[in-house]
Amino acid sequence: MAAAIELLTDCLVDDIYIGDPGLKKKTQKQFESYFEKDKMLLFAEPEQQSVYAPSVAGLHQNRWDAARDVIRSANARFKKIDEIIPESPLSRNKGSITIDNQYYGRYMGEIQICLSDLPTDKKVNVVAQIVPEDLSLLKWCKGGQSFEITLTKQ
Repeated sequence: MAAAIELLTDCLVDDIYIGDPGLKKKTQKQFESYFEKDKMLLFAEPEQQSVYAPSVAGLHQNRWDAARDVIRSANARFKKIDEIIPESPLSRNKGSITIDNQYYGRYMGEIQICLSDLPTDKKVNVVAQIVPEDLSLLKWCKGGQSFEITLTKQ
Protein backbone atom coordinates (compact mmCIF):
# COMPACT_ATOMS: atom_id res chain seq x y z
CA MET A 1 0.00 0.00 0.00
CA ALA A 2 2.72 2.48 0.99
CA ALA A 3 4.64 1.67 -2.19
CA ALA A 4 1.60 2.53 -4.33
CA ILE A 5 1.16 5.86 -2.53
CA GLU A 6 4.84 6.64 -3.01
CA LEU A 7 4.68 5.86 -6.75
CA LEU A 8 1.69 8.17 -7.21
CA THR A 9 2.99 10.92 -4.95
CA ASP A 10 6.73 11.05 -5.62
CA CYS A 11 7.40 9.16 -8.85
CA LEU A 12 5.04 10.82 -11.37
CA VAL A 13 3.10 7.58 -11.93
CA ASP A 14 -0.47 8.06 -13.16
CA ASP A 15 -2.02 4.65 -12.47
CA ILE A 16 -1.36 1.64 -10.28
CA TYR A 17 -2.53 -1.85 -11.25
CA ILE A 18 -2.67 -4.54 -8.59
CA GLY A 19 -2.22 -8.01 -10.06
CA ASP A 20 -1.69 -10.00 -6.88
CA PRO A 21 -4.46 -12.63 -6.63
CA GLY A 22 -3.41 -13.29 -3.02
CA LEU A 23 -4.01 -9.71 -1.87
CA LYS A 24 -5.43 -9.81 1.67
CA LYS A 25 -8.96 -8.50 2.26
CA LYS A 26 -7.50 -6.07 4.79
CA THR A 27 -5.19 -4.59 2.16
CA GLN A 28 -8.03 -4.43 -0.37
CA LYS A 29 -10.05 -2.40 2.14
CA GLN A 30 -7.08 -0.08 2.65
CA PHE A 31 -6.73 0.54 -1.09
CA GLU A 32 -10.46 1.19 -1.42
CA SER A 33 -10.48 3.54 1.56
CA TYR A 34 -7.49 5.55 0.35
CA PHE A 35 -8.25 5.79 -3.36
CA GLU A 36 -12.04 6.05 -3.24
CA LYS A 37 -12.57 7.95 0.03
CA ASP A 38 -9.19 9.72 0.48
CA LYS A 39 -8.96 8.14 3.92
CA MET A 40 -6.04 6.16 5.38
CA LEU A 41 -7.25 2.96 7.03
CA LEU A 42 -4.94 1.90 9.88
CA PHE A 43 -5.24 -1.30 11.89
CA ALA A 44 -4.13 -1.37 15.53
CA GLU A 45 -3.87 -3.85 18.37
CA PRO A 46 -5.23 -2.60 21.71
CA GLU A 47 -2.92 -2.60 24.71
CA GLN A 48 -4.18 -5.27 27.11
CA GLN A 49 -3.82 -3.06 30.17
CA SER A 50 -5.72 -0.08 28.75
CA VAL A 51 -9.44 0.49 29.09
CA TYR A 52 -9.26 3.48 26.72
CA ALA A 53 -8.43 1.69 23.45
CA PRO A 54 -12.07 1.85 22.21
CA SER A 55 -11.89 5.64 22.64
CA VAL A 56 -9.32 5.98 19.83
CA ALA A 57 -11.12 3.78 17.29
CA GLY A 58 -12.91 5.53 14.47
CA LEU A 59 -12.49 8.41 12.07
CA HIS A 60 -9.86 11.12 12.62
CA GLN A 61 -8.09 13.82 10.67
CA ASN A 62 -4.43 14.72 11.09
CA ARG A 63 -4.27 18.36 12.10
CA TRP A 64 -3.42 20.74 9.26
CA ASP A 65 -0.43 22.00 11.24
CA ALA A 66 1.20 18.54 11.13
CA ALA A 67 3.80 17.76 13.78
CA ARG A 68 7.20 16.16 13.24
CA ASP A 69 6.97 13.36 15.82
CA VAL A 70 3.26 12.52 16.03
CA ILE A 71 0.06 12.45 14.03
CA ARG A 72 -2.38 14.58 16.06
CA SER A 73 -6.07 13.92 15.75
CA ALA A 74 -7.96 17.14 15.08
CA ASN A 75 -11.20 15.32 15.98
CA ALA A 76 -10.07 14.21 19.44
CA ARG A 77 -11.12 17.44 21.13
CA PHE A 78 -14.71 16.82 20.10
CA LYS A 79 -14.97 13.33 21.63
CA LYS A 80 -16.68 13.37 25.00
CA ILE A 81 -14.70 11.43 27.58
CA ASP A 82 -15.44 12.40 31.18
CA GLU A 83 -12.13 11.60 32.83
CA ILE A 84 -9.05 9.74 31.69
CA ILE A 85 -7.28 8.13 34.62
CA PRO A 86 -3.49 7.71 34.25
CA GLU A 87 -2.43 4.15 33.47
CA SER A 88 1.00 2.59 33.98
CA PRO A 89 3.33 4.57 31.69
CA LEU A 90 4.53 2.56 28.68
CA SER A 91 7.20 3.23 26.08
CA ARG A 92 5.89 5.29 23.19
CA ASN A 93 7.34 3.50 20.19
CA LYS A 94 6.72 4.31 16.55
CA GLY A 95 3.08 3.43 15.90
CA SER A 96 1.94 3.79 19.51
CA ILE A 97 -1.52 5.32 19.78
CA THR A 98 -1.81 7.53 22.83
CA ILE A 99 -4.43 9.53 24.69
CA ASP A 100 -3.50 12.31 27.09
CA ASN A 101 -4.76 11.69 30.62
CA GLN A 102 -5.96 14.02 33.41
CA TYR A 103 -2.39 15.02 34.30
CA TYR A 104 -2.35 16.97 31.00
CA GLY A 105 -5.11 19.29 32.19
CA ARG A 106 -7.03 20.93 29.36
CA TYR A 107 -5.32 18.67 26.81
CA MET A 108 -6.87 15.55 28.35
CA GLY A 109 -8.35 13.41 25.59
CA GLU A 110 -5.89 14.41 22.87
CA ILE A 111 -5.17 11.41 20.63
CA GLN A 112 -1.86 10.94 18.84
CA ILE A 113 0.05 8.32 16.85
CA CYS A 114 3.83 8.32 17.37
CA LEU A 115 5.91 8.70 14.21
CA SER A 116 9.11 8.02 16.12
CA ASP A 117 10.14 6.60 19.48
CA LEU A 118 9.37 9.03 22.30
CA PRO A 119 10.11 8.87 26.03
CA THR A 120 7.62 7.49 28.53
CA ASP A 121 5.38 10.22 29.96
CA LYS A 122 3.09 9.84 32.99
CA LYS A 123 0.65 12.31 31.35
CA VAL A 124 0.16 10.05 28.33
CA ASN A 125 -1.59 6.65 28.20
CA VAL A 126 -0.48 4.24 25.47
CA VAL A 127 -3.73 2.52 24.46
CA ALA A 128 -2.95 0.70 21.20
CA GLN A 129 -0.23 -0.05 18.65
CA ILE A 130 -0.44 0.21 14.86
CA VAL A 131 0.14 -3.28 13.43
CA PRO A 132 3.69 -3.73 12.05
CA GLU A 133 2.59 -4.06 8.41
CA ASP A 134 0.86 -0.65 8.57
CA LEU A 135 3.76 1.32 10.07
CA SER A 136 4.99 2.33 6.59
CA LEU A 137 1.65 4.08 5.97
CA LEU A 138 2.22 6.59 8.78
CA LYS A 139 4.73 8.49 6.63
CA TRP A 140 1.94 9.31 4.18
CA CYS A 141 -0.49 10.72 6.73
CA LYS A 142 0.22 14.39 6.00
CA GLY A 143 -1.51 17.48 7.39
CA GLY A 144 -5.26 17.35 6.81
CA GLN A 145 -5.24 13.65 5.88
CA SER A 146 -8.27 11.71 7.10
CA PHE A 147 -7.54 8.40 8.77
CA GLU A 148 -9.50 5.69 10.49
CA ILE A 149 -8.22 3.52 13.32
CA THR A 150 -9.68 0.03 13.36
CA LEU A 151 -8.90 -2.13 16.37
CA THR A 152 -8.06 -5.77 15.73
CA LYS A 153 -8.90 -8.55 18.14
CA GLN A 154 -6.06 -9.74 20.35
